[in-house]
Amino acid sequence: MNEQCYAIGNSPRLIGVYTFANTSESEEIKDTNLVAKELLNEQQKEMPKLKLKINSKPTILLLNAGLLNRRGPFRHYVRLARAFAKHGFNTFRFDLSGIGDSEQRTDNRSHDLHALDDISDVMNFLELQHGDNEFIVMGICSGADDAHKAMVKYKNVVGAVSIDGYSYITPKYYLKLYGKHIFRLASWLKLMSKALPKLMNLLKLKKEESTLESFVFKSLLPEKSKTALDYQNFINRDVYLLSIFTGEWSCSYEQQLADSFSNIGFRENIQAVYLENAGHTFPLPDSQTELTDIIVSWLNRTFP
Repeated sequence: MNEQCYAIGNSPRLIGVYTFANTSESEEIKDTNLVAKELLNEQQKEMPKLKLKINSKPTILLLNAGLLNRRGPFRHYVRLARAFAKHGFNTFRFDLSGIGDSEQRTDNRSHDLHALDDISDVMNFLELQHGDNEFIVMGICSGADDAHKAMVKYKNVVGAVSIDGYSYITPKYYLKLYGKHIFRLASWLKLMSKALPKLMNLLKLKKEESTLESFVFKSLLPEKSKTALDYQNFINRDVYLLSIFTGEWSCSYEQQLADSFSNIGFRENIQAVYLENAGHTFPLPDSQTELTDIIVSWLNRTFP
């Protein structure tokens, strides 16, 4: 396995690890057109070397899950990057500014703007360094939010994998979540034994949040109309989104995303997978393997 650590930029300096696809070595060339802008203020420096990417597959960017560093929950980003390499995908896992080993930005702008700038800086660097010019962005929870916004903003982002990202409640969500308990005597006895506040919450069909990340993320969930416009934009641009939901998120069945946006024909551009038995951060090896297999299968179908 061939991997390279990079420190990108100066203020802030972003730290990440590039995992090379299992393909033949790229040819090094000099291209004055691509590096001209970089040299305007550095006339005395040697011409940077560029690498032509032999394989045509997009490069995958793994974005931080919350405040976890670039290794991801339970080091799963490391395993994902190496699995993707076996299928011909270069992968860069890195820390956004202010997270892990990357330096903090000093201005007072929002996290969203910082993250988008970080992603842009990384893509520009990888194009100069390796000739990478198309990207797939991928993240869990807040990383899913960053991935979505990056694909909205940047035309060279041709795919995204959102893990426990945007999810909107439907009537069927409640039926799937509570329907299996309706005809169970034990469930009714348990219900009757609950204190009044909890009983009222159940009657209102309010699902309790299973993680702090879920609560915080849900409070930042965009208006459904805004997300609908984004999805239509993805379809019009012919880019691809894979949304994966765990049993600890506000999703209870696989078609929930499509049902939430029934007026939009997702076609092959937007697909969803529901992993009922998986935890939000995939702590169990079996769920990690399942997640890897699902993403690899989607990558091979979508970007052959």
